[in-house]
Amino acid sequence: MNTTPSFFPLGGCSYSSLQDFDWKDISCNLKQWDVSIRWNPAVYCIIAALHALALWLAFELIVRAIFLFKRRTILYFWSLISVAVGVICITIAFELRIFVIPVDYWAFSVLYTLAQILLKTGFALVLYSRLNILQPKRCLLQAIVAMIVATAVIGHIPFLIRTIATLVGLHDLVDRVHDIAQYFELLFAAQEILISSCYIYYFWQYMNDVPSATQGDMSKDINFTFAGLVAAYVWVFLSDITLYILLYTDYYLARMMIMPLSQAIKLSLEFVVLNYLVEFRKTKQRYLGRLNVVGPWIAPGTRSADVEGQSTKDESDDIMLWLEKITETPQ
Repeated sequence: MNTTPSFFPLGGCSYSSLQDFDWKDISCNLKQWDVSIRWNPAVYCIIAALHALALWLAFELIVRAIFLFKRRTILYFWSLISVAVGVICITIAFELRIFVIPVDYWAFSVLYTLAQILLKTGFALVLYSRLNILQPKRCLLQAIVAMIVATAVIGHIPFLIRTIATLVGLHDLVDRVHDIAQYFELLFAAQEILISSCYIYYFWQYMNDVPSATQGDMSKDINFTFAGLVAAYVWVFLSDITLYILLYTDYYLARMMIMPLSQAIKLSLEFVVLNYLVEFRKTKQRYLGRLNVVGPWIAPGTRSADVEGQSTKDESDDIMLWLEKITETPQ
C-alpha cells in the first residue's frame, strides 16, 4: 500500500517519513524558487512552531526594553535591542532559505550576515554592559572593548565577503569562503565564554565581601543567587556548543530549526540574570542595614569609573534603578 501523500507543497521536494527524514539536507531544490527540504507535515509544523516562538520572544523583549528603560541612550538598552532584531532577521533568513528562495539568491546571504553581526557582537556588548554593573578595573573593561572590536572585525569579514560575492554572482568564491567562515564562528563562542567568566569571577568576589556577622544569615541567598547565575551560564554554553556541533557535522536543517529560539532564550536569560543580581543586592543591603555603600559595590550615585573618557556610573545606575523599579513589591 502506498502511504506517500499525493500532494506536495508548491510542487516541491518529495515526501519523506519522519523516521527517515534527513536533517542535513536543504538542497533537494537547490537552484530554484521553492521548498528546499523534503515534504513532511510534522517537520514543517515543528519548524514553524520553533521559529514562531523565537519571533514572539524577540518582539516581547523589544517591547519590554522600550517600556521599562527610562533612558534609551545607554549601551545596554541598544545591545539588547540589536540582539532581538538579530533574532528576527535570522528567523526570516532561515524561513526564506528553507521554504522560498534558491541557495544563490542574495536575500538569504544579506539577512544572515546582518543577523550574525547583530547576534554575535550585540550579545558580546550585552555581556560587557552587564559586567559594567560590577564596576571592575578600568583596564579590564578597556581590554574587553578592544577584544569585542577585534573579534567583530576578524569574525565578520568572511561573512561580508561571502555576501558581496553572492551579490556580484561569484558563486565559486561563495563556496570557498563559506567553508572558512564556519571556523571563524568559534571566535565569538570563545569571546562569550571569556566575558561571562569574568562576570562570574567578579560577582563571586562581591558575594564573598560580606561581613562575617551576616554570612550565616545570607548563606542561602548567596548560594541561590550564585547557583542561578552559574546555571544560566552553563545553559548558554551548552546551547552554543550544540549549535556548533550541528554546524560542523553538517546538520544544517536541524541547526536552522533551533538556532533562532536558542538565541532568543539566551537573551531572555539576561533578564533572569539581572533580576538575580538586583534581588541579591537588596538582600545584602537589608542585612547590612545601609543604603548608600555596600561592600566593594558602591551603590548608585556614589562612584563612577571612567572608560574611554566617559563615565560608566550612569549606565550601571540606570540599569540598577530600572531593575529595582520592575522588581518592587506593591505596598
